[in-house]
Amino acid sequence: MLSVNDYFLMFLILEIQSISLYVLVALKNSNLSKEAALKYFFYGSFASGILVIGVSLIYGAMGTTNLTDINLLLGAAYNSIPLMFFLGVIFVLVGLFFKLGIAPFHS
Repeated sequence: MLSVNDYFLMFLILEIQSISLYVLVALKNSNLSKEAALKYFFYGSFASGILVIGVSLIYGAMGTTNLTDINLLLGAAYNSIPLMFFLGVIFVLVGLFFKLGIAPFHS
């Protein structure tokens, strides 16, 4: 995930990892582990939604999801960076922090 160069591919890799983690949480044969897996799934779905909204805002502002192209566009439009791009970056960071369990978004 660290060497990815596209927001969509980052989202896809994160979701494939999350599906396997949901199964691993529910693997133990007890009701508490099944409840934890269901809660983990709902929290992950919420975070995925926030992440997708952020990626769509960035795509709407820049016209691409490729990080290299976004860097070139930001360098060319230094004084006129759209507000929608900053809002998208905030949504992407909140979604990523929530999915990865980084404070203050851990539960």
